[in-house]
Amino acid sequence: MLSNIVMPGEMNGIELARFIQERYPQVSVALMTGYSNRPPEAEDMDIPILSKPFGLNALEQLHGHVKGL
Repeated sequence: MLSNIVMPGEMNGIELARFIQERYPQVSVALMTGYSNRPPEAEDMDIPILSKPFGLNALEQLHGHVKGL
């Protein structure tokens, strides 16, 4: 699952990622953001975060990473 960190509504991408990891541990999770630094609330999470803008090469690398998990 790939989600933006900033989302409208009550749940952000980090909360969504934690929810998915807890309920569906077999699902690979990654996040993307337009900010340059990893958010402090994601420091303890072992998930990749893509910085926007990103290209096809970054998505291919991410796909290779999550396939290897």
